[in-house]
Amino acid sequence: MGATVMTLLLAACGGSGEEGEGEKVVANTAPIVGISLGPRVDGLEAMFRQEARERGLRLQVEQAYDKSEAQQTQLRRLVDSQLSCVVVFPVGPNVVLRARMDAQDAGVPLLMMLHGRNTPGACVILQDESAGRDLGRQAADQLMERNVKVPVVLIVEDRFWWSETQGFVNEVLAGLEETFSSLEVLARLRVVGDLDRDKSMIEATLAARRSVDLVLGADGTATRAVSLADRFKRSDRGPLILGVSDSKDVVERAKQRAPRHLILEYQLPEVVTQVLETAESMAAGGAEVGVVPLPLVPISGEDQDG
Repeated sequence: MGATVMTLLLAACGGSGEEGEGEKVVANTAPIVGISLGPRVDGLEAMFRQEARERGLRLQVEQAYDKSEAQQTQLRRLVDSQLSCVVVFPVGPNVVLRARMDAQDAGVPLLMMLHGRNTPGACVILQDESAGRDLGRQAADQLMERNVKVPVVLIVEDRFWWSETQGFVNEVLAGLEETFSSLEVLARLRVVGDLDRDKSMIEATLAARRSVDLVLGADGTATRAVSLADRFKRSDRGPLILGVSDSKDVVERAKQRAPRHLILEYQLPEVVTQVLETAESMAAGGAEVGVVPLPLVPISGEDQDG
């Protein structure tokens, strides 16, 4: 399906007329923030609309629907419009590199969402890596209850973003190592976003090993693929899932199959607020290029029926 482009101009509070020889129309000088939404996230655009109204911001939104080529075209259009700030939820690394170069050439402040810690010239919002250590500690408690001596860990990563999620993965492993003197990392699988293919690869890896204690989904794409694997449908003694998700459906599916799974979830209202706060500050020249951690909220099924 071709990319659908939706451009929204949200009017901020307008000025009143000035008295004189005649009425003058006061130009709306509120910042215009351009947002390019790459991955599909239900309800995100509507949340941005509402938050922008409340802040008196004008907003221009483009939807790429997971299409890298469409997003690059949309970003070029946003940058050429000389907006106050451009925010990108990237589909993949090629989009990150293109957006950074285009924005730097045009002198437009750029805010990258969730990925790209090593993206110079852009302010970056990404997952709070420190949340991984607490997740590892919680997992260690559950594994101790199951009398695991040396945990066997399968790490599932996104093929495009694996280098950007290493900090989070390392924090999870550090949390486990506070309890266990040694760990065995069975494999590091890199999923591609094709759910059928990714699910089959995970299932084949699990089936080839007699015992896997823990499966770590390093980001939303990986966690979604892990949560669909048949291995998690049938055994309370099967592997424990740790992961990060931006989807309530993924979290609920994991809870229903095995309530003990530990999933961290992005809270979309917090995402929207933090993005627009940072973008507004950048538009005013008040935000330095750097990293803004995005909190992750633990979602556990322990209080749910299995």
